[in-house]
Amino acid sequence: MQYPTEAGQSYLTTELADALVGAGHRVEVLHLDWNAGTAFPTHEFVTTSGVRVVRCAARSVPSASAMLRNASKFVLSGRAAAQVARTRFDLESFDAAIAWMPATAISPLVGLMRRAGIRNRILFIWDFFPEHYHEIGRIPGGLALRIAHSWEQRLLKQFTAIICTLPANARYLRQRFNLGPRSASW
Repeated sequence: MQYPTEAGQSYLTTELADALVGAGHRVEVLHLDWNAGTAFPTHEFVTTSGVRVVRCAARSVPSASAMLRNASKFVLSGRAAAQVARTRFDLESFDAAIAWMPATAISPLVGLMRRAGIRNRILFIWDFFPEHYHEIGRIPGGLALRIAHSWEQRLLKQFTAIICTLPANARYLRQRFNLGPRSASW
């Protein structure tokens, strides 16, 4: 969801992609642009370092209610991203797939990665969905929060590795989510 495309801009995602290319790997990025307008067309380009990027816009239901607009964005964007992945990528050829939390935003894509036989499915976490979204007022408490947490929990189990950016985040993850026999690393 964060992959700067303007010259001179970088982020964790661009730096990781460039480092992997520098180490001799072929890197392809599906950039689900959370901030692009819903009418933004899907387009493809190759960066100066050789990263192939396919950029598509997040989708949502236009609504006067920010809550409905945000909720629909999580459901519809994942479907759009999965459709782009099916048509623009050869997922069966991937050795690894790296995603960023929230996994709920790309739910159909998570299942697609697993069904494509991608052996290494890695999830990076730097804040926690849905708890963080509830804290900042984007998700109400009660049933909506419990559903979102259960959905994210189910998706976490489909990743083969979960990486947190800080030791405190790994502890928080272990306390709030059932990781089964795996443990969080940082």
